[in-house]
Amino acid sequence: MLKVEAPTGAREILLHACCAPCSGAILECLRDNGIAPVVFFSNSNIWPREEYDLRLSELRRYAALMGVELVEDAYDHAAWREAVRGLEDEPERGRRCAACFRFRLARAARYAASRGLPVLATTLASSRWKDLDQVNEAGESVCTAVAASFRGSQPPETSGCAGPLPMEYGGISPEPPAALKSLSDFAKCKVPGPDRSADADLSAAGPSLLRSCPEGKVPPNRGLQGFEDKPACWLRFPEAAAVSTTPATADSAAPASLPSVVFWSQNWRKGGLQPRRNEIVREQCFYNQNWCGCEFSKRQTL
Repeated sequence: MLKVEAPTGAREILLHACCAPCSGAILECLRDNGIAPVVFFSNSNIWPREEYDLRLSELRRYAALMGVELVEDAYDHAAWREAVRGLEDEPERGRRCAACFRFRLARAARYAASRGLPVLATTLASSRWKDLDQVNEAGESVCTAVAASFRGSQPPETSGCAGPLPMEYGGISPEPPAALKSLSDFAKCKVPGPDRSADADLSAAGPSLLRSCPEGKVPPNRGLQGFEDKPACWLRFPEAAAVSTTPATADSAAPASLPSVVFWSQNWRKGGLQPRRNEIVREQCFYNQNWCGCEFSKRQTL
């Protein structure tokens, strides 16, 4: 058994997972080392939707077998396409892949922080289709940027109102996108003026939404510290990131700070994990795809 220790000695981590074949040996290794992972399936790059559903179903089956929690992020291929716009003809392991990693891992990092999980790892680091240095650079940069946004400061090379991550990182935009047809995955972080009827409609839309903030307060565990006095802005937050369904009240108090999220740059291809990966694929009869996931990868690989 490969001996591993998570950064900061964490016993619970968020594991961003791209598929079941890449996850099998890693989940087994974490379990055998006493580390409990929450599996986060955030892969809006996968196309078509039928391919996405197939990969998710295989991972869901294995997560249930291993007794680990699996959280599915919202599928938003259009947002992913926007994040890689202009990079469609880049070769595999080129700039498109780097932008793709940032998009997916930023969403994972934000979710890890909202759950209080101090470490983020990814099964992308085990895939033969990936450049390990690109994966590590993306993971480390988004964890740094997310920590800065949660402190209410402006991280380097970002834009948007109030200073958190830009849309290419699954972050915010000063206005809802023009193509948005409903408010199903957006919420206002502060509503100016006394009229709160819009909040009521939004809050009633379901527990997957970020709740509106009473004046001068923010809900706990939401990653909004430092934005209480900022102009209204629209914060894109995936359905999976709903931590609590209880609206903030006048007595609600946000914690002084959220835990930072550290990226775990473990090389999951070594220590016997690669051959064990292949064994598990055969044992579980996993659907084992032969391209990364996106339409550009498929076009270049097959």
